[in-house]
Amino acid sequence: MHGYLDHRPSCPPFHTLSRPAWPTPLPQGGAILAIREALGTGTATEELIMAGAKLGAVFGTFLGGAVMLHWGRRAALAADGVFFVVGPLAMALSPGVAGLVAGRVVVGLGIGMSAVAVPAYLGELAPAAHRGATVEVYELLLTVGALTAVVVDAGLHHVPHNWRWMVGAPLGPALALGGCAILLPESPRWLVIRGRLDAALAVIHRIFTKQALTPGLQTSTAEVEAELMALWSAVEKERTEVTARRERHAAARETRAAPIAQVDVEAEAGSSPSHSKWLPLQGADPAEVDLGHATLLQEGQESSSFVSPTEDLRREQAALNPSTAIEVAEGSLVVDADGQPPGFLRVSADMFLDVWLLPRGPDRRAFHLALCLAFFNQAVASTAIINYAPSLLASAGLAPARATLASAAVSACKLVGVVVGLVLVDRAGRRRLLLTGSVLCTLSLAWLAVADAVGSVGLLLAGMCLFVLSHSASWAGVFWVLLSELFSMAAKSPATSAATATLFATGAASDALFLSLRDWLGPGAFAMYACIAAAGGVYVMAKVPETSGRTLEEIQALLAGGRRDLELTAGSG
Repeated sequence: MHGYLDHRPSCPPFHTLSRPAWPTPLPQGGAILAIREALGTGTATEELIMAGAKLGAVFGTFLGGAVMLHWGRRAALAADGVFFVVGPLAMALSPGVAGLVAGRVVVGLGIGMSAVAVPAYLGELAPAAHRGATVEVYELLLTVGALTAVVVDAGLHHVPHNWRWMVGAPLGPALALGGCAILLPESPRWLVIRGRLDAALAVIHRIFTKQALTPGLQTSTAEVEAELMALWSAVEKERTEVTARRERHAAARETRAAPIAQVDVEAEAGSSPSHSKWLPLQGADPAEVDLGHATLLQEGQESSSFVSPTEDLRREQAALNPSTAIEVAEGSLVVDADGQPPGFLRVSADMFLDVWLLPRGPDRRAFHLALCLAFFNQAVASTAIINYAPSLLASAGLAPARATLASAAVSACKLVGVVVGLVLVDRAGRRRLLLTGSVLCTLSLAWLAVADAVGSVGLLLAGMCLFVLSHSASWAGVFWVLLSELFSMAAKSPATSAATATLFATGAASDALFLSLRDWLGPGAFAMYACIAAAGGVYVMAKVPETSGRTLEEIQALLAGGRRDLELTAGSG
């Protein structure tokens, strides 16, 4: 896909784009200790409470993907606020464990939605040179929220009914989330997909010029109009790919044929299925439309001297294929057989179909990479160690209040690690950060195995800090960066949902088993996690290419090529 402002040193919406990630702090280990004291919970119950959020997030990713497709990225961000209000409120008013688990699941739905919507939104608007750092801000602000939650938990420890205040504290930031979403522009790419070209032009104009487009005006600078034409061209090509993929699937089902063949999408990019219920715009080759318009721009004509780009696109479609042209101003470019945009349930069903087709399509290599990276990201107990840090320190002899306060050092190291990753992700590269992080995570987990064996509070705290610092500077942020880069627009929503669901499912399993594994294996549990971290490094070395400095189109072309084309060296930009 085209990245906006690839030629510019900075991106005006940089700070506003990161706002949705901020107000999501969740009660962590400090609240668990307070709940244990108040309700007398055991290991299994605490694991269930902690895993509830990740379990809800698994479903939230798919919900977020469907909302993104049907109502847009901004609507998905706004919907997060509802879950982040209802969930903490249900937990704070809960009479027992069941309400806590239910509230955590509701919060998890919001976590899953934001995990899909925010990185995709950032990736669609960020410049290529700063895209990694921009997406890393998402992880940075989540870390700020987590650190805030630990400090708040420590401060509330001696307050009556402290656990209720702890679990209800995110209500304020959650309300702010809904307000922040109103300030954000919609993704121009989604607007083009839905046929709202005038709105897309206005957003791109605002990004390029830092000024709002005059209401009713359908022309802008030559630079902005060229970007809109290029974006429309890319969307039309990707729409044809999706339609062709679904058409092949439908044909295979109707004829009870063998599994869908691996057809070269590029060879089918110019064709249009005749029986699909989806009716893409047909007519001119999008590349030719873009080229023709670009010729006008090269001649130095001002935008006011020719037809507006939105009207230009409508005329191209109507003139070259009147029988299938769709009036862009009145609806979506993707419609059902009755000429209406598909409903939310239809969009959801098609998204699940697209997830099922991903391993058989041109994005299959990127899809496999994303799933494996998601697994290794969470299988090393990366979030479990943070969540259970107070419990680990308390088991080594610290009082609950001191254990909660000491665990703030672990969250602070996560913040430092994210800042380090933010600085290095575009300079050192994604692949090098993952490899270095794998080595450091393996060593720090081995350290924790030794510290747990000797029962030293100091060694445990130091080991947790080193592990969290290493993981946060590498895997934690790089995963989201890669997730925003690997997929074409045609596959982005279903692929992001599936990969993020894998991340949360692995995290839920890790949270649900961490304390039990430590009870069963003792220090051997950390040794097992060290082996998983080492395996993750081997996988990165063998399979993950460097994406830093490449455009999104270059990354996707690289992954779509054969194994011989899978360069592991840094891109040239």
